[in-house]
Amino acid sequence: MSNNTYLELGPDVRVTPSGSPLSQTPRYSLPDGYLTVSPFYDLPSHETLLSETTGSVDWLWSGDDELRFETTARQLIGCGLTVPEKPTPHGWSPGEWFEAPRTSTGIRRLSPNNFDCPPMAERWVSDTGDALVCVPEDPPTPKKSLHRLNVGPDLDFVFVDGMYTGWLFRNPAHYLVHAWEQPPSHPVAEGSSLALRDYLLLFTESNVERMQDEDVHLLRELDALRTRIAALSVDPRNEVLRNHVTRLREDWYSSS
Repeated sequence: MSNNTYLELGPDVRVTPSGSPLSQTPRYSLPDGYLTVSPFYDLPSHETLLSETTGSVDWLWSGDDELRFETTARQLIGCGLTVPEKPTPHGWSPGEWFEAPRTSTGIRRLSPNNFDCPPMAERWVSDTGDALVCVPEDPPTPKKSLHRLNVGPDLDFVFVDGMYTGWLFRNPAHYLVHAWEQPPSHPVAEGSSLALRDYLLLFTESNVERMQDEDVHLLRELDALRTRIAALSVDPRNEVLRNHVTRLREDWYSSS
C-alpha cells in the first residue's frame, strides 16, 4: 500500500500510512470494556497526554474513542477503543478482513484539529477466541478496496473503500488487565482464550439486561463459566477474568 494513499477516520478527517506502528503493549480492561495502546500508565499521565496531543477523546461523556496525535508531526501516538457489548448479527463474518493484505505502519493526520470518533457498535469473536473484531452497525461490503493497517501489536485498523470501518485485535486474552497495568509478557495460559470467548458470548447487551433481572437460566451459564475459569492455570489474566465475572455475579444475583 502506497504512503500516498489517503484514508479517512471520519468526515473530513484524512490520514495517510506513515512511520512506525505503535510500540506500546496493548491493555484490554474487562471492567472498563476498553482496549488501550497508549503511552500513559495512570490518570495524571493520561491527562498529560491529552494536553500535549490532538485528536479525539471522550470529552464530557461523549463516548468517543480516543485517537491521539502528535501536535507537530501529527503521527498517531496512542489509542483507546471501546469494546461494545452488542454482538454482530448471526451469520455475519469478517472473513474478507482476515484475507486482506496487511501493512504494518503508523498513521499520520493531514490536519491538526480535534475531531469526533464514535466507537464501534458491535463485536465478533472467533470460535477459538484468538480474534476480536469490532464494527459499526451494518458494516459495509467493500466495493473497491479493503485496507488493513497493523497500527500496533496485534491491532489492525480496517478501512473499507477508504473509510475507517472497524478494528481487529488478535490474542485478546493475552492482554487482559484490571485497569491500566501492564499484562505479563509470557504466553497466555492454556484455555484462557476459550474462556474469554465464552465470556464475550455470554455477556452481551441483551443478556446483561436479563442478568440484571436475575434470570435463572443465565445464572446457571454464569456459574458454569466461573467454574471453568477457576480450573484454569494460575495466571494474572485468568485472575482478571475470574474476578470480573465473580463481581458481576455478586452485583446482579445478590440473593442467590
